[in-house]
Amino acid sequence: MAKTKLDTEAIVHRYFEMIRDLRNGKEESVDALMDLWDDKGTFEFAGAFSGTFKGALAIRTLYHNRLRANGASFTLETKNRSVDVTLGTVDTQIAKIRKDGNRALVGWRTVVATGEKHGFDVPGSHVFTFKGGKIAKLRVSVSSKPMQSELLKGLSMASLTTASLGHLSQMAWAVV
Repeated sequence: MAKTKLDTEAIVHRYFEMIRDLRNGKEESVDALMDLWDDKGTFEFAGAFSGTFKGALAIRTLYHNRLRANGASFTLETKNRSVDVTLGTVDTQIAKIRKDGNRALVGWRTVVATGEKHGFDVPGSHVFTFKGGKIAKLRVSVSSKPMQSELLKGLSMASLTTASLGHLSQMAWAVV
C-alpha cells in the first residue's frame, strides 16, 4: 500500500510539472500529460467554470487549446478605462496533498496575471482518482473569490471590474 501512495503522489507532482510546462508553451507537455491519463479518463471543471471532458481525445483537445492560449491578447476593463493586455503568468503552488486509497486531494493557490502584471491569486483544488497507475478522473474546483497576489506586490486588483476578473480567469484556464 505504501508503494501506491508514493506512486500517486509522484503522479500528482508530475502532473503539475507538466501543467507548468504547458503554461510555458512547451508543446511536448501535451503528450507528457496524456501519458498520465487512462484512455477513458474524465476531466471535470466544477464551480463557476464548469465542463466535462471524457476520453483521451477530449482531454488532449483541452490541453492543446490551453497551450494555444499562452500570450493571447484580450481586453481588461478597469473602473476608469479599457486596457488591451496579454495573458502572462499563470503559476500554481501546491499547498497540501492528502491521499486516501486511490484518490488524492490537492489544495493549491495560483497566480493569474497579464503580461503587464495585472492580476490576482486564486485558491482551489484538484481531486485525482487513479486506476492502474493512471488518472481515471480529475475534478478541478476554483474559488470564486480572487485574492490580492503575494507575487504581484504593489499592484492592486481593486481597479479591475468583476467582469475582468472573470475574463482573466477564463483566459488563463488557471486550473488546468
